[in-house]
Amino acid sequence: MGAAFELPAGLTAGTALTAALFCKVLRNGLAHGGVLYLDEHGRSTPGAPVRAFCFVSTKENDRRIEGLHFLRVGMKNYRVSLQLWAKWLQDEQ
Repeated sequence: MGAAFELPAGLTAGTALTAALFCKVLRNGLAHGGVLYLDEHGRSTPGAPVRAFCFVSTKENDRRIEGLHFLRVGMKNYRVSLQLWAKWLQDEQ
């Protein structure tokens, strides 16, 4: 029998991502310039069309930085989420 296939941790971490952590990483990435513009291969390539964003924020424990959070969102899904968010804000008025 062959070895079991496992996805890289980064591809499965989204299933455990809380809304609070999502918002924190997005907010910190936008507020502090931690935004990478990724091409179709997931690389930050000058001049290439943007296909996804990667928001970066520090991972802290007891106010000590112990790593980074990387939140990758495809362009299409990012636009859809912004449209839904804008509609929600309009409906709240």
